[in-house]
Amino acid sequence: MSKWFLKFTLIIALIPLAAGFSGCGGKHASDHLLIWGMGLEGDRLKDIVKFYQEENPDAKIEIQSIPWGMAHEKMITAFAGERTPDLCQFGTTWIPEFVTLEALEPLDTYIANSELIGEENYYPGSWQTAQIDDAIYGIPWYVDTRVLFYRKDLLSEIGYDHAPRTWDELLKISRELTVKDAEGNYSRYGLALPAVDWMVLCMFLWSNGGNILSPEGEVIINSPENLESLEFYANFFTQGMASRSIQGGVSLYNNFKTGLVPMFIGGSWMLEDIHSHVPEIDGQWMVAVLPKKKTSTSFVGGSNWCIFEDSQKKEEAWKFIEFMSRPDIQIKWYQLTTDLPTRKEAWENEFFDDKPMVKVFGEQLQDTQSPPKIQKWEEMATKINQQMEQAVFGEVTAEEALVVMEKDITDVLEHSAR
Repeated sequence: MSKWFLKFTLIIALIPLAAGFSGCGGKHASDHLLIWGMGLEGDRLKDIVKFYQEENPDAKIEIQSIPWGMAHEKMITAFAGERTPDLCQFGTTWIPEFVTLEALEPLDTYIANSELIGEENYYPGSWQTAQIDDAIYGIPWYVDTRVLFYRKDLLSEIGYDHAPRTWDELLKISRELTVKDAEGNYSRYGLALPAVDWMVLCMFLWSNGGNILSPEGEVIINSPENLESLEFYANFFTQGMASRSIQGGVSLYNNFKTGLVPMFIGGSWMLEDIHSHVPEIDGQWMVAVLPKKKTSTSFVGGSNWCIFEDSQKKEEAWKFIEFMSRPDIQIKWYQLTTDLPTRKEAWENEFFDDKPMVKVFGEQLQDTQSPPKIQKWEEMATKINQQMEQAVFGEVTAEEALVVMEKDITDVLEHSAR
């Protein structure tokens, strides 16, 4: 299927959306490098671009900040209408779709000629988010992973001077932390886990050597490893060590403060959130890499820099990517946003020496994985969530849930191949 046929099909499909984006796009000035950033990062790009322009005073850059909620549709519309940016921030799970559309420029030649950017400079999990088959279509800009948050003081009360290091310890500590009265009312759960979240479930599957698809694309979710993992996960809920109703956000932080929830899995932005919302427990909590089964594998996400294939300023776009990839600039970016650096050299900088909690995230980045890099991943993730919820609420067994996941994922793949 040709790129031009794909564009024509998208134009027809997206005509109803055109009015909604009429104030957001249009042709940009031909002498400017047009960069699209999303959400907070899009808003803060101007603060880092000024450093680029100090080094490159002749550079002309136009930045458009786009809310995450409308970013995907806007990029699709831009591609169909031949008015794409030169350089764009891409969520890691979006890249396969736009590679299928032939919208993105392969970056292998640029990388081969670069003295700054190479696979060896990045953690494997992060680098692989932009690798489709044997080609690279994006350069990791900032990275996102998950670790275990825990109350040091509450674990100390039951005799532990460290976070759970293995699945067995996680189960044992969670059981010992859980407190309920004779009427069955809980004053403390062992930990908080989401009842529905493919991302967290995948971390348990990966840590036990399981996966969703094989490297060849075969559906392998219904495996003994995954059965053991889903049973282990659901067990926290069925035995009352985790609540099916505890929410995230500020509610989770308050529960962390009161001790209702002494452990949970979370991201780096929560470090500042907890300090801001519940400063009363400063010094009483810490973070650790995820407990190990076969591995301690966590999720890796974040955003990559991608160059649109239609860009007339690819060399300028690559020059900007190299600038944003410098360790010193990645540290500046962290100072502006607390987005985690992707470059190994940045993590080795003395800037992080007095930030032990942040450094735990750097340690976790050595063992991460991303979801399958296929166009229909979001649809597959929805199917996984549906059966995960059924298993957690005890409406089906873990074995039954995996059978349905296998069928649903196979159907998604077969439908997308037609």
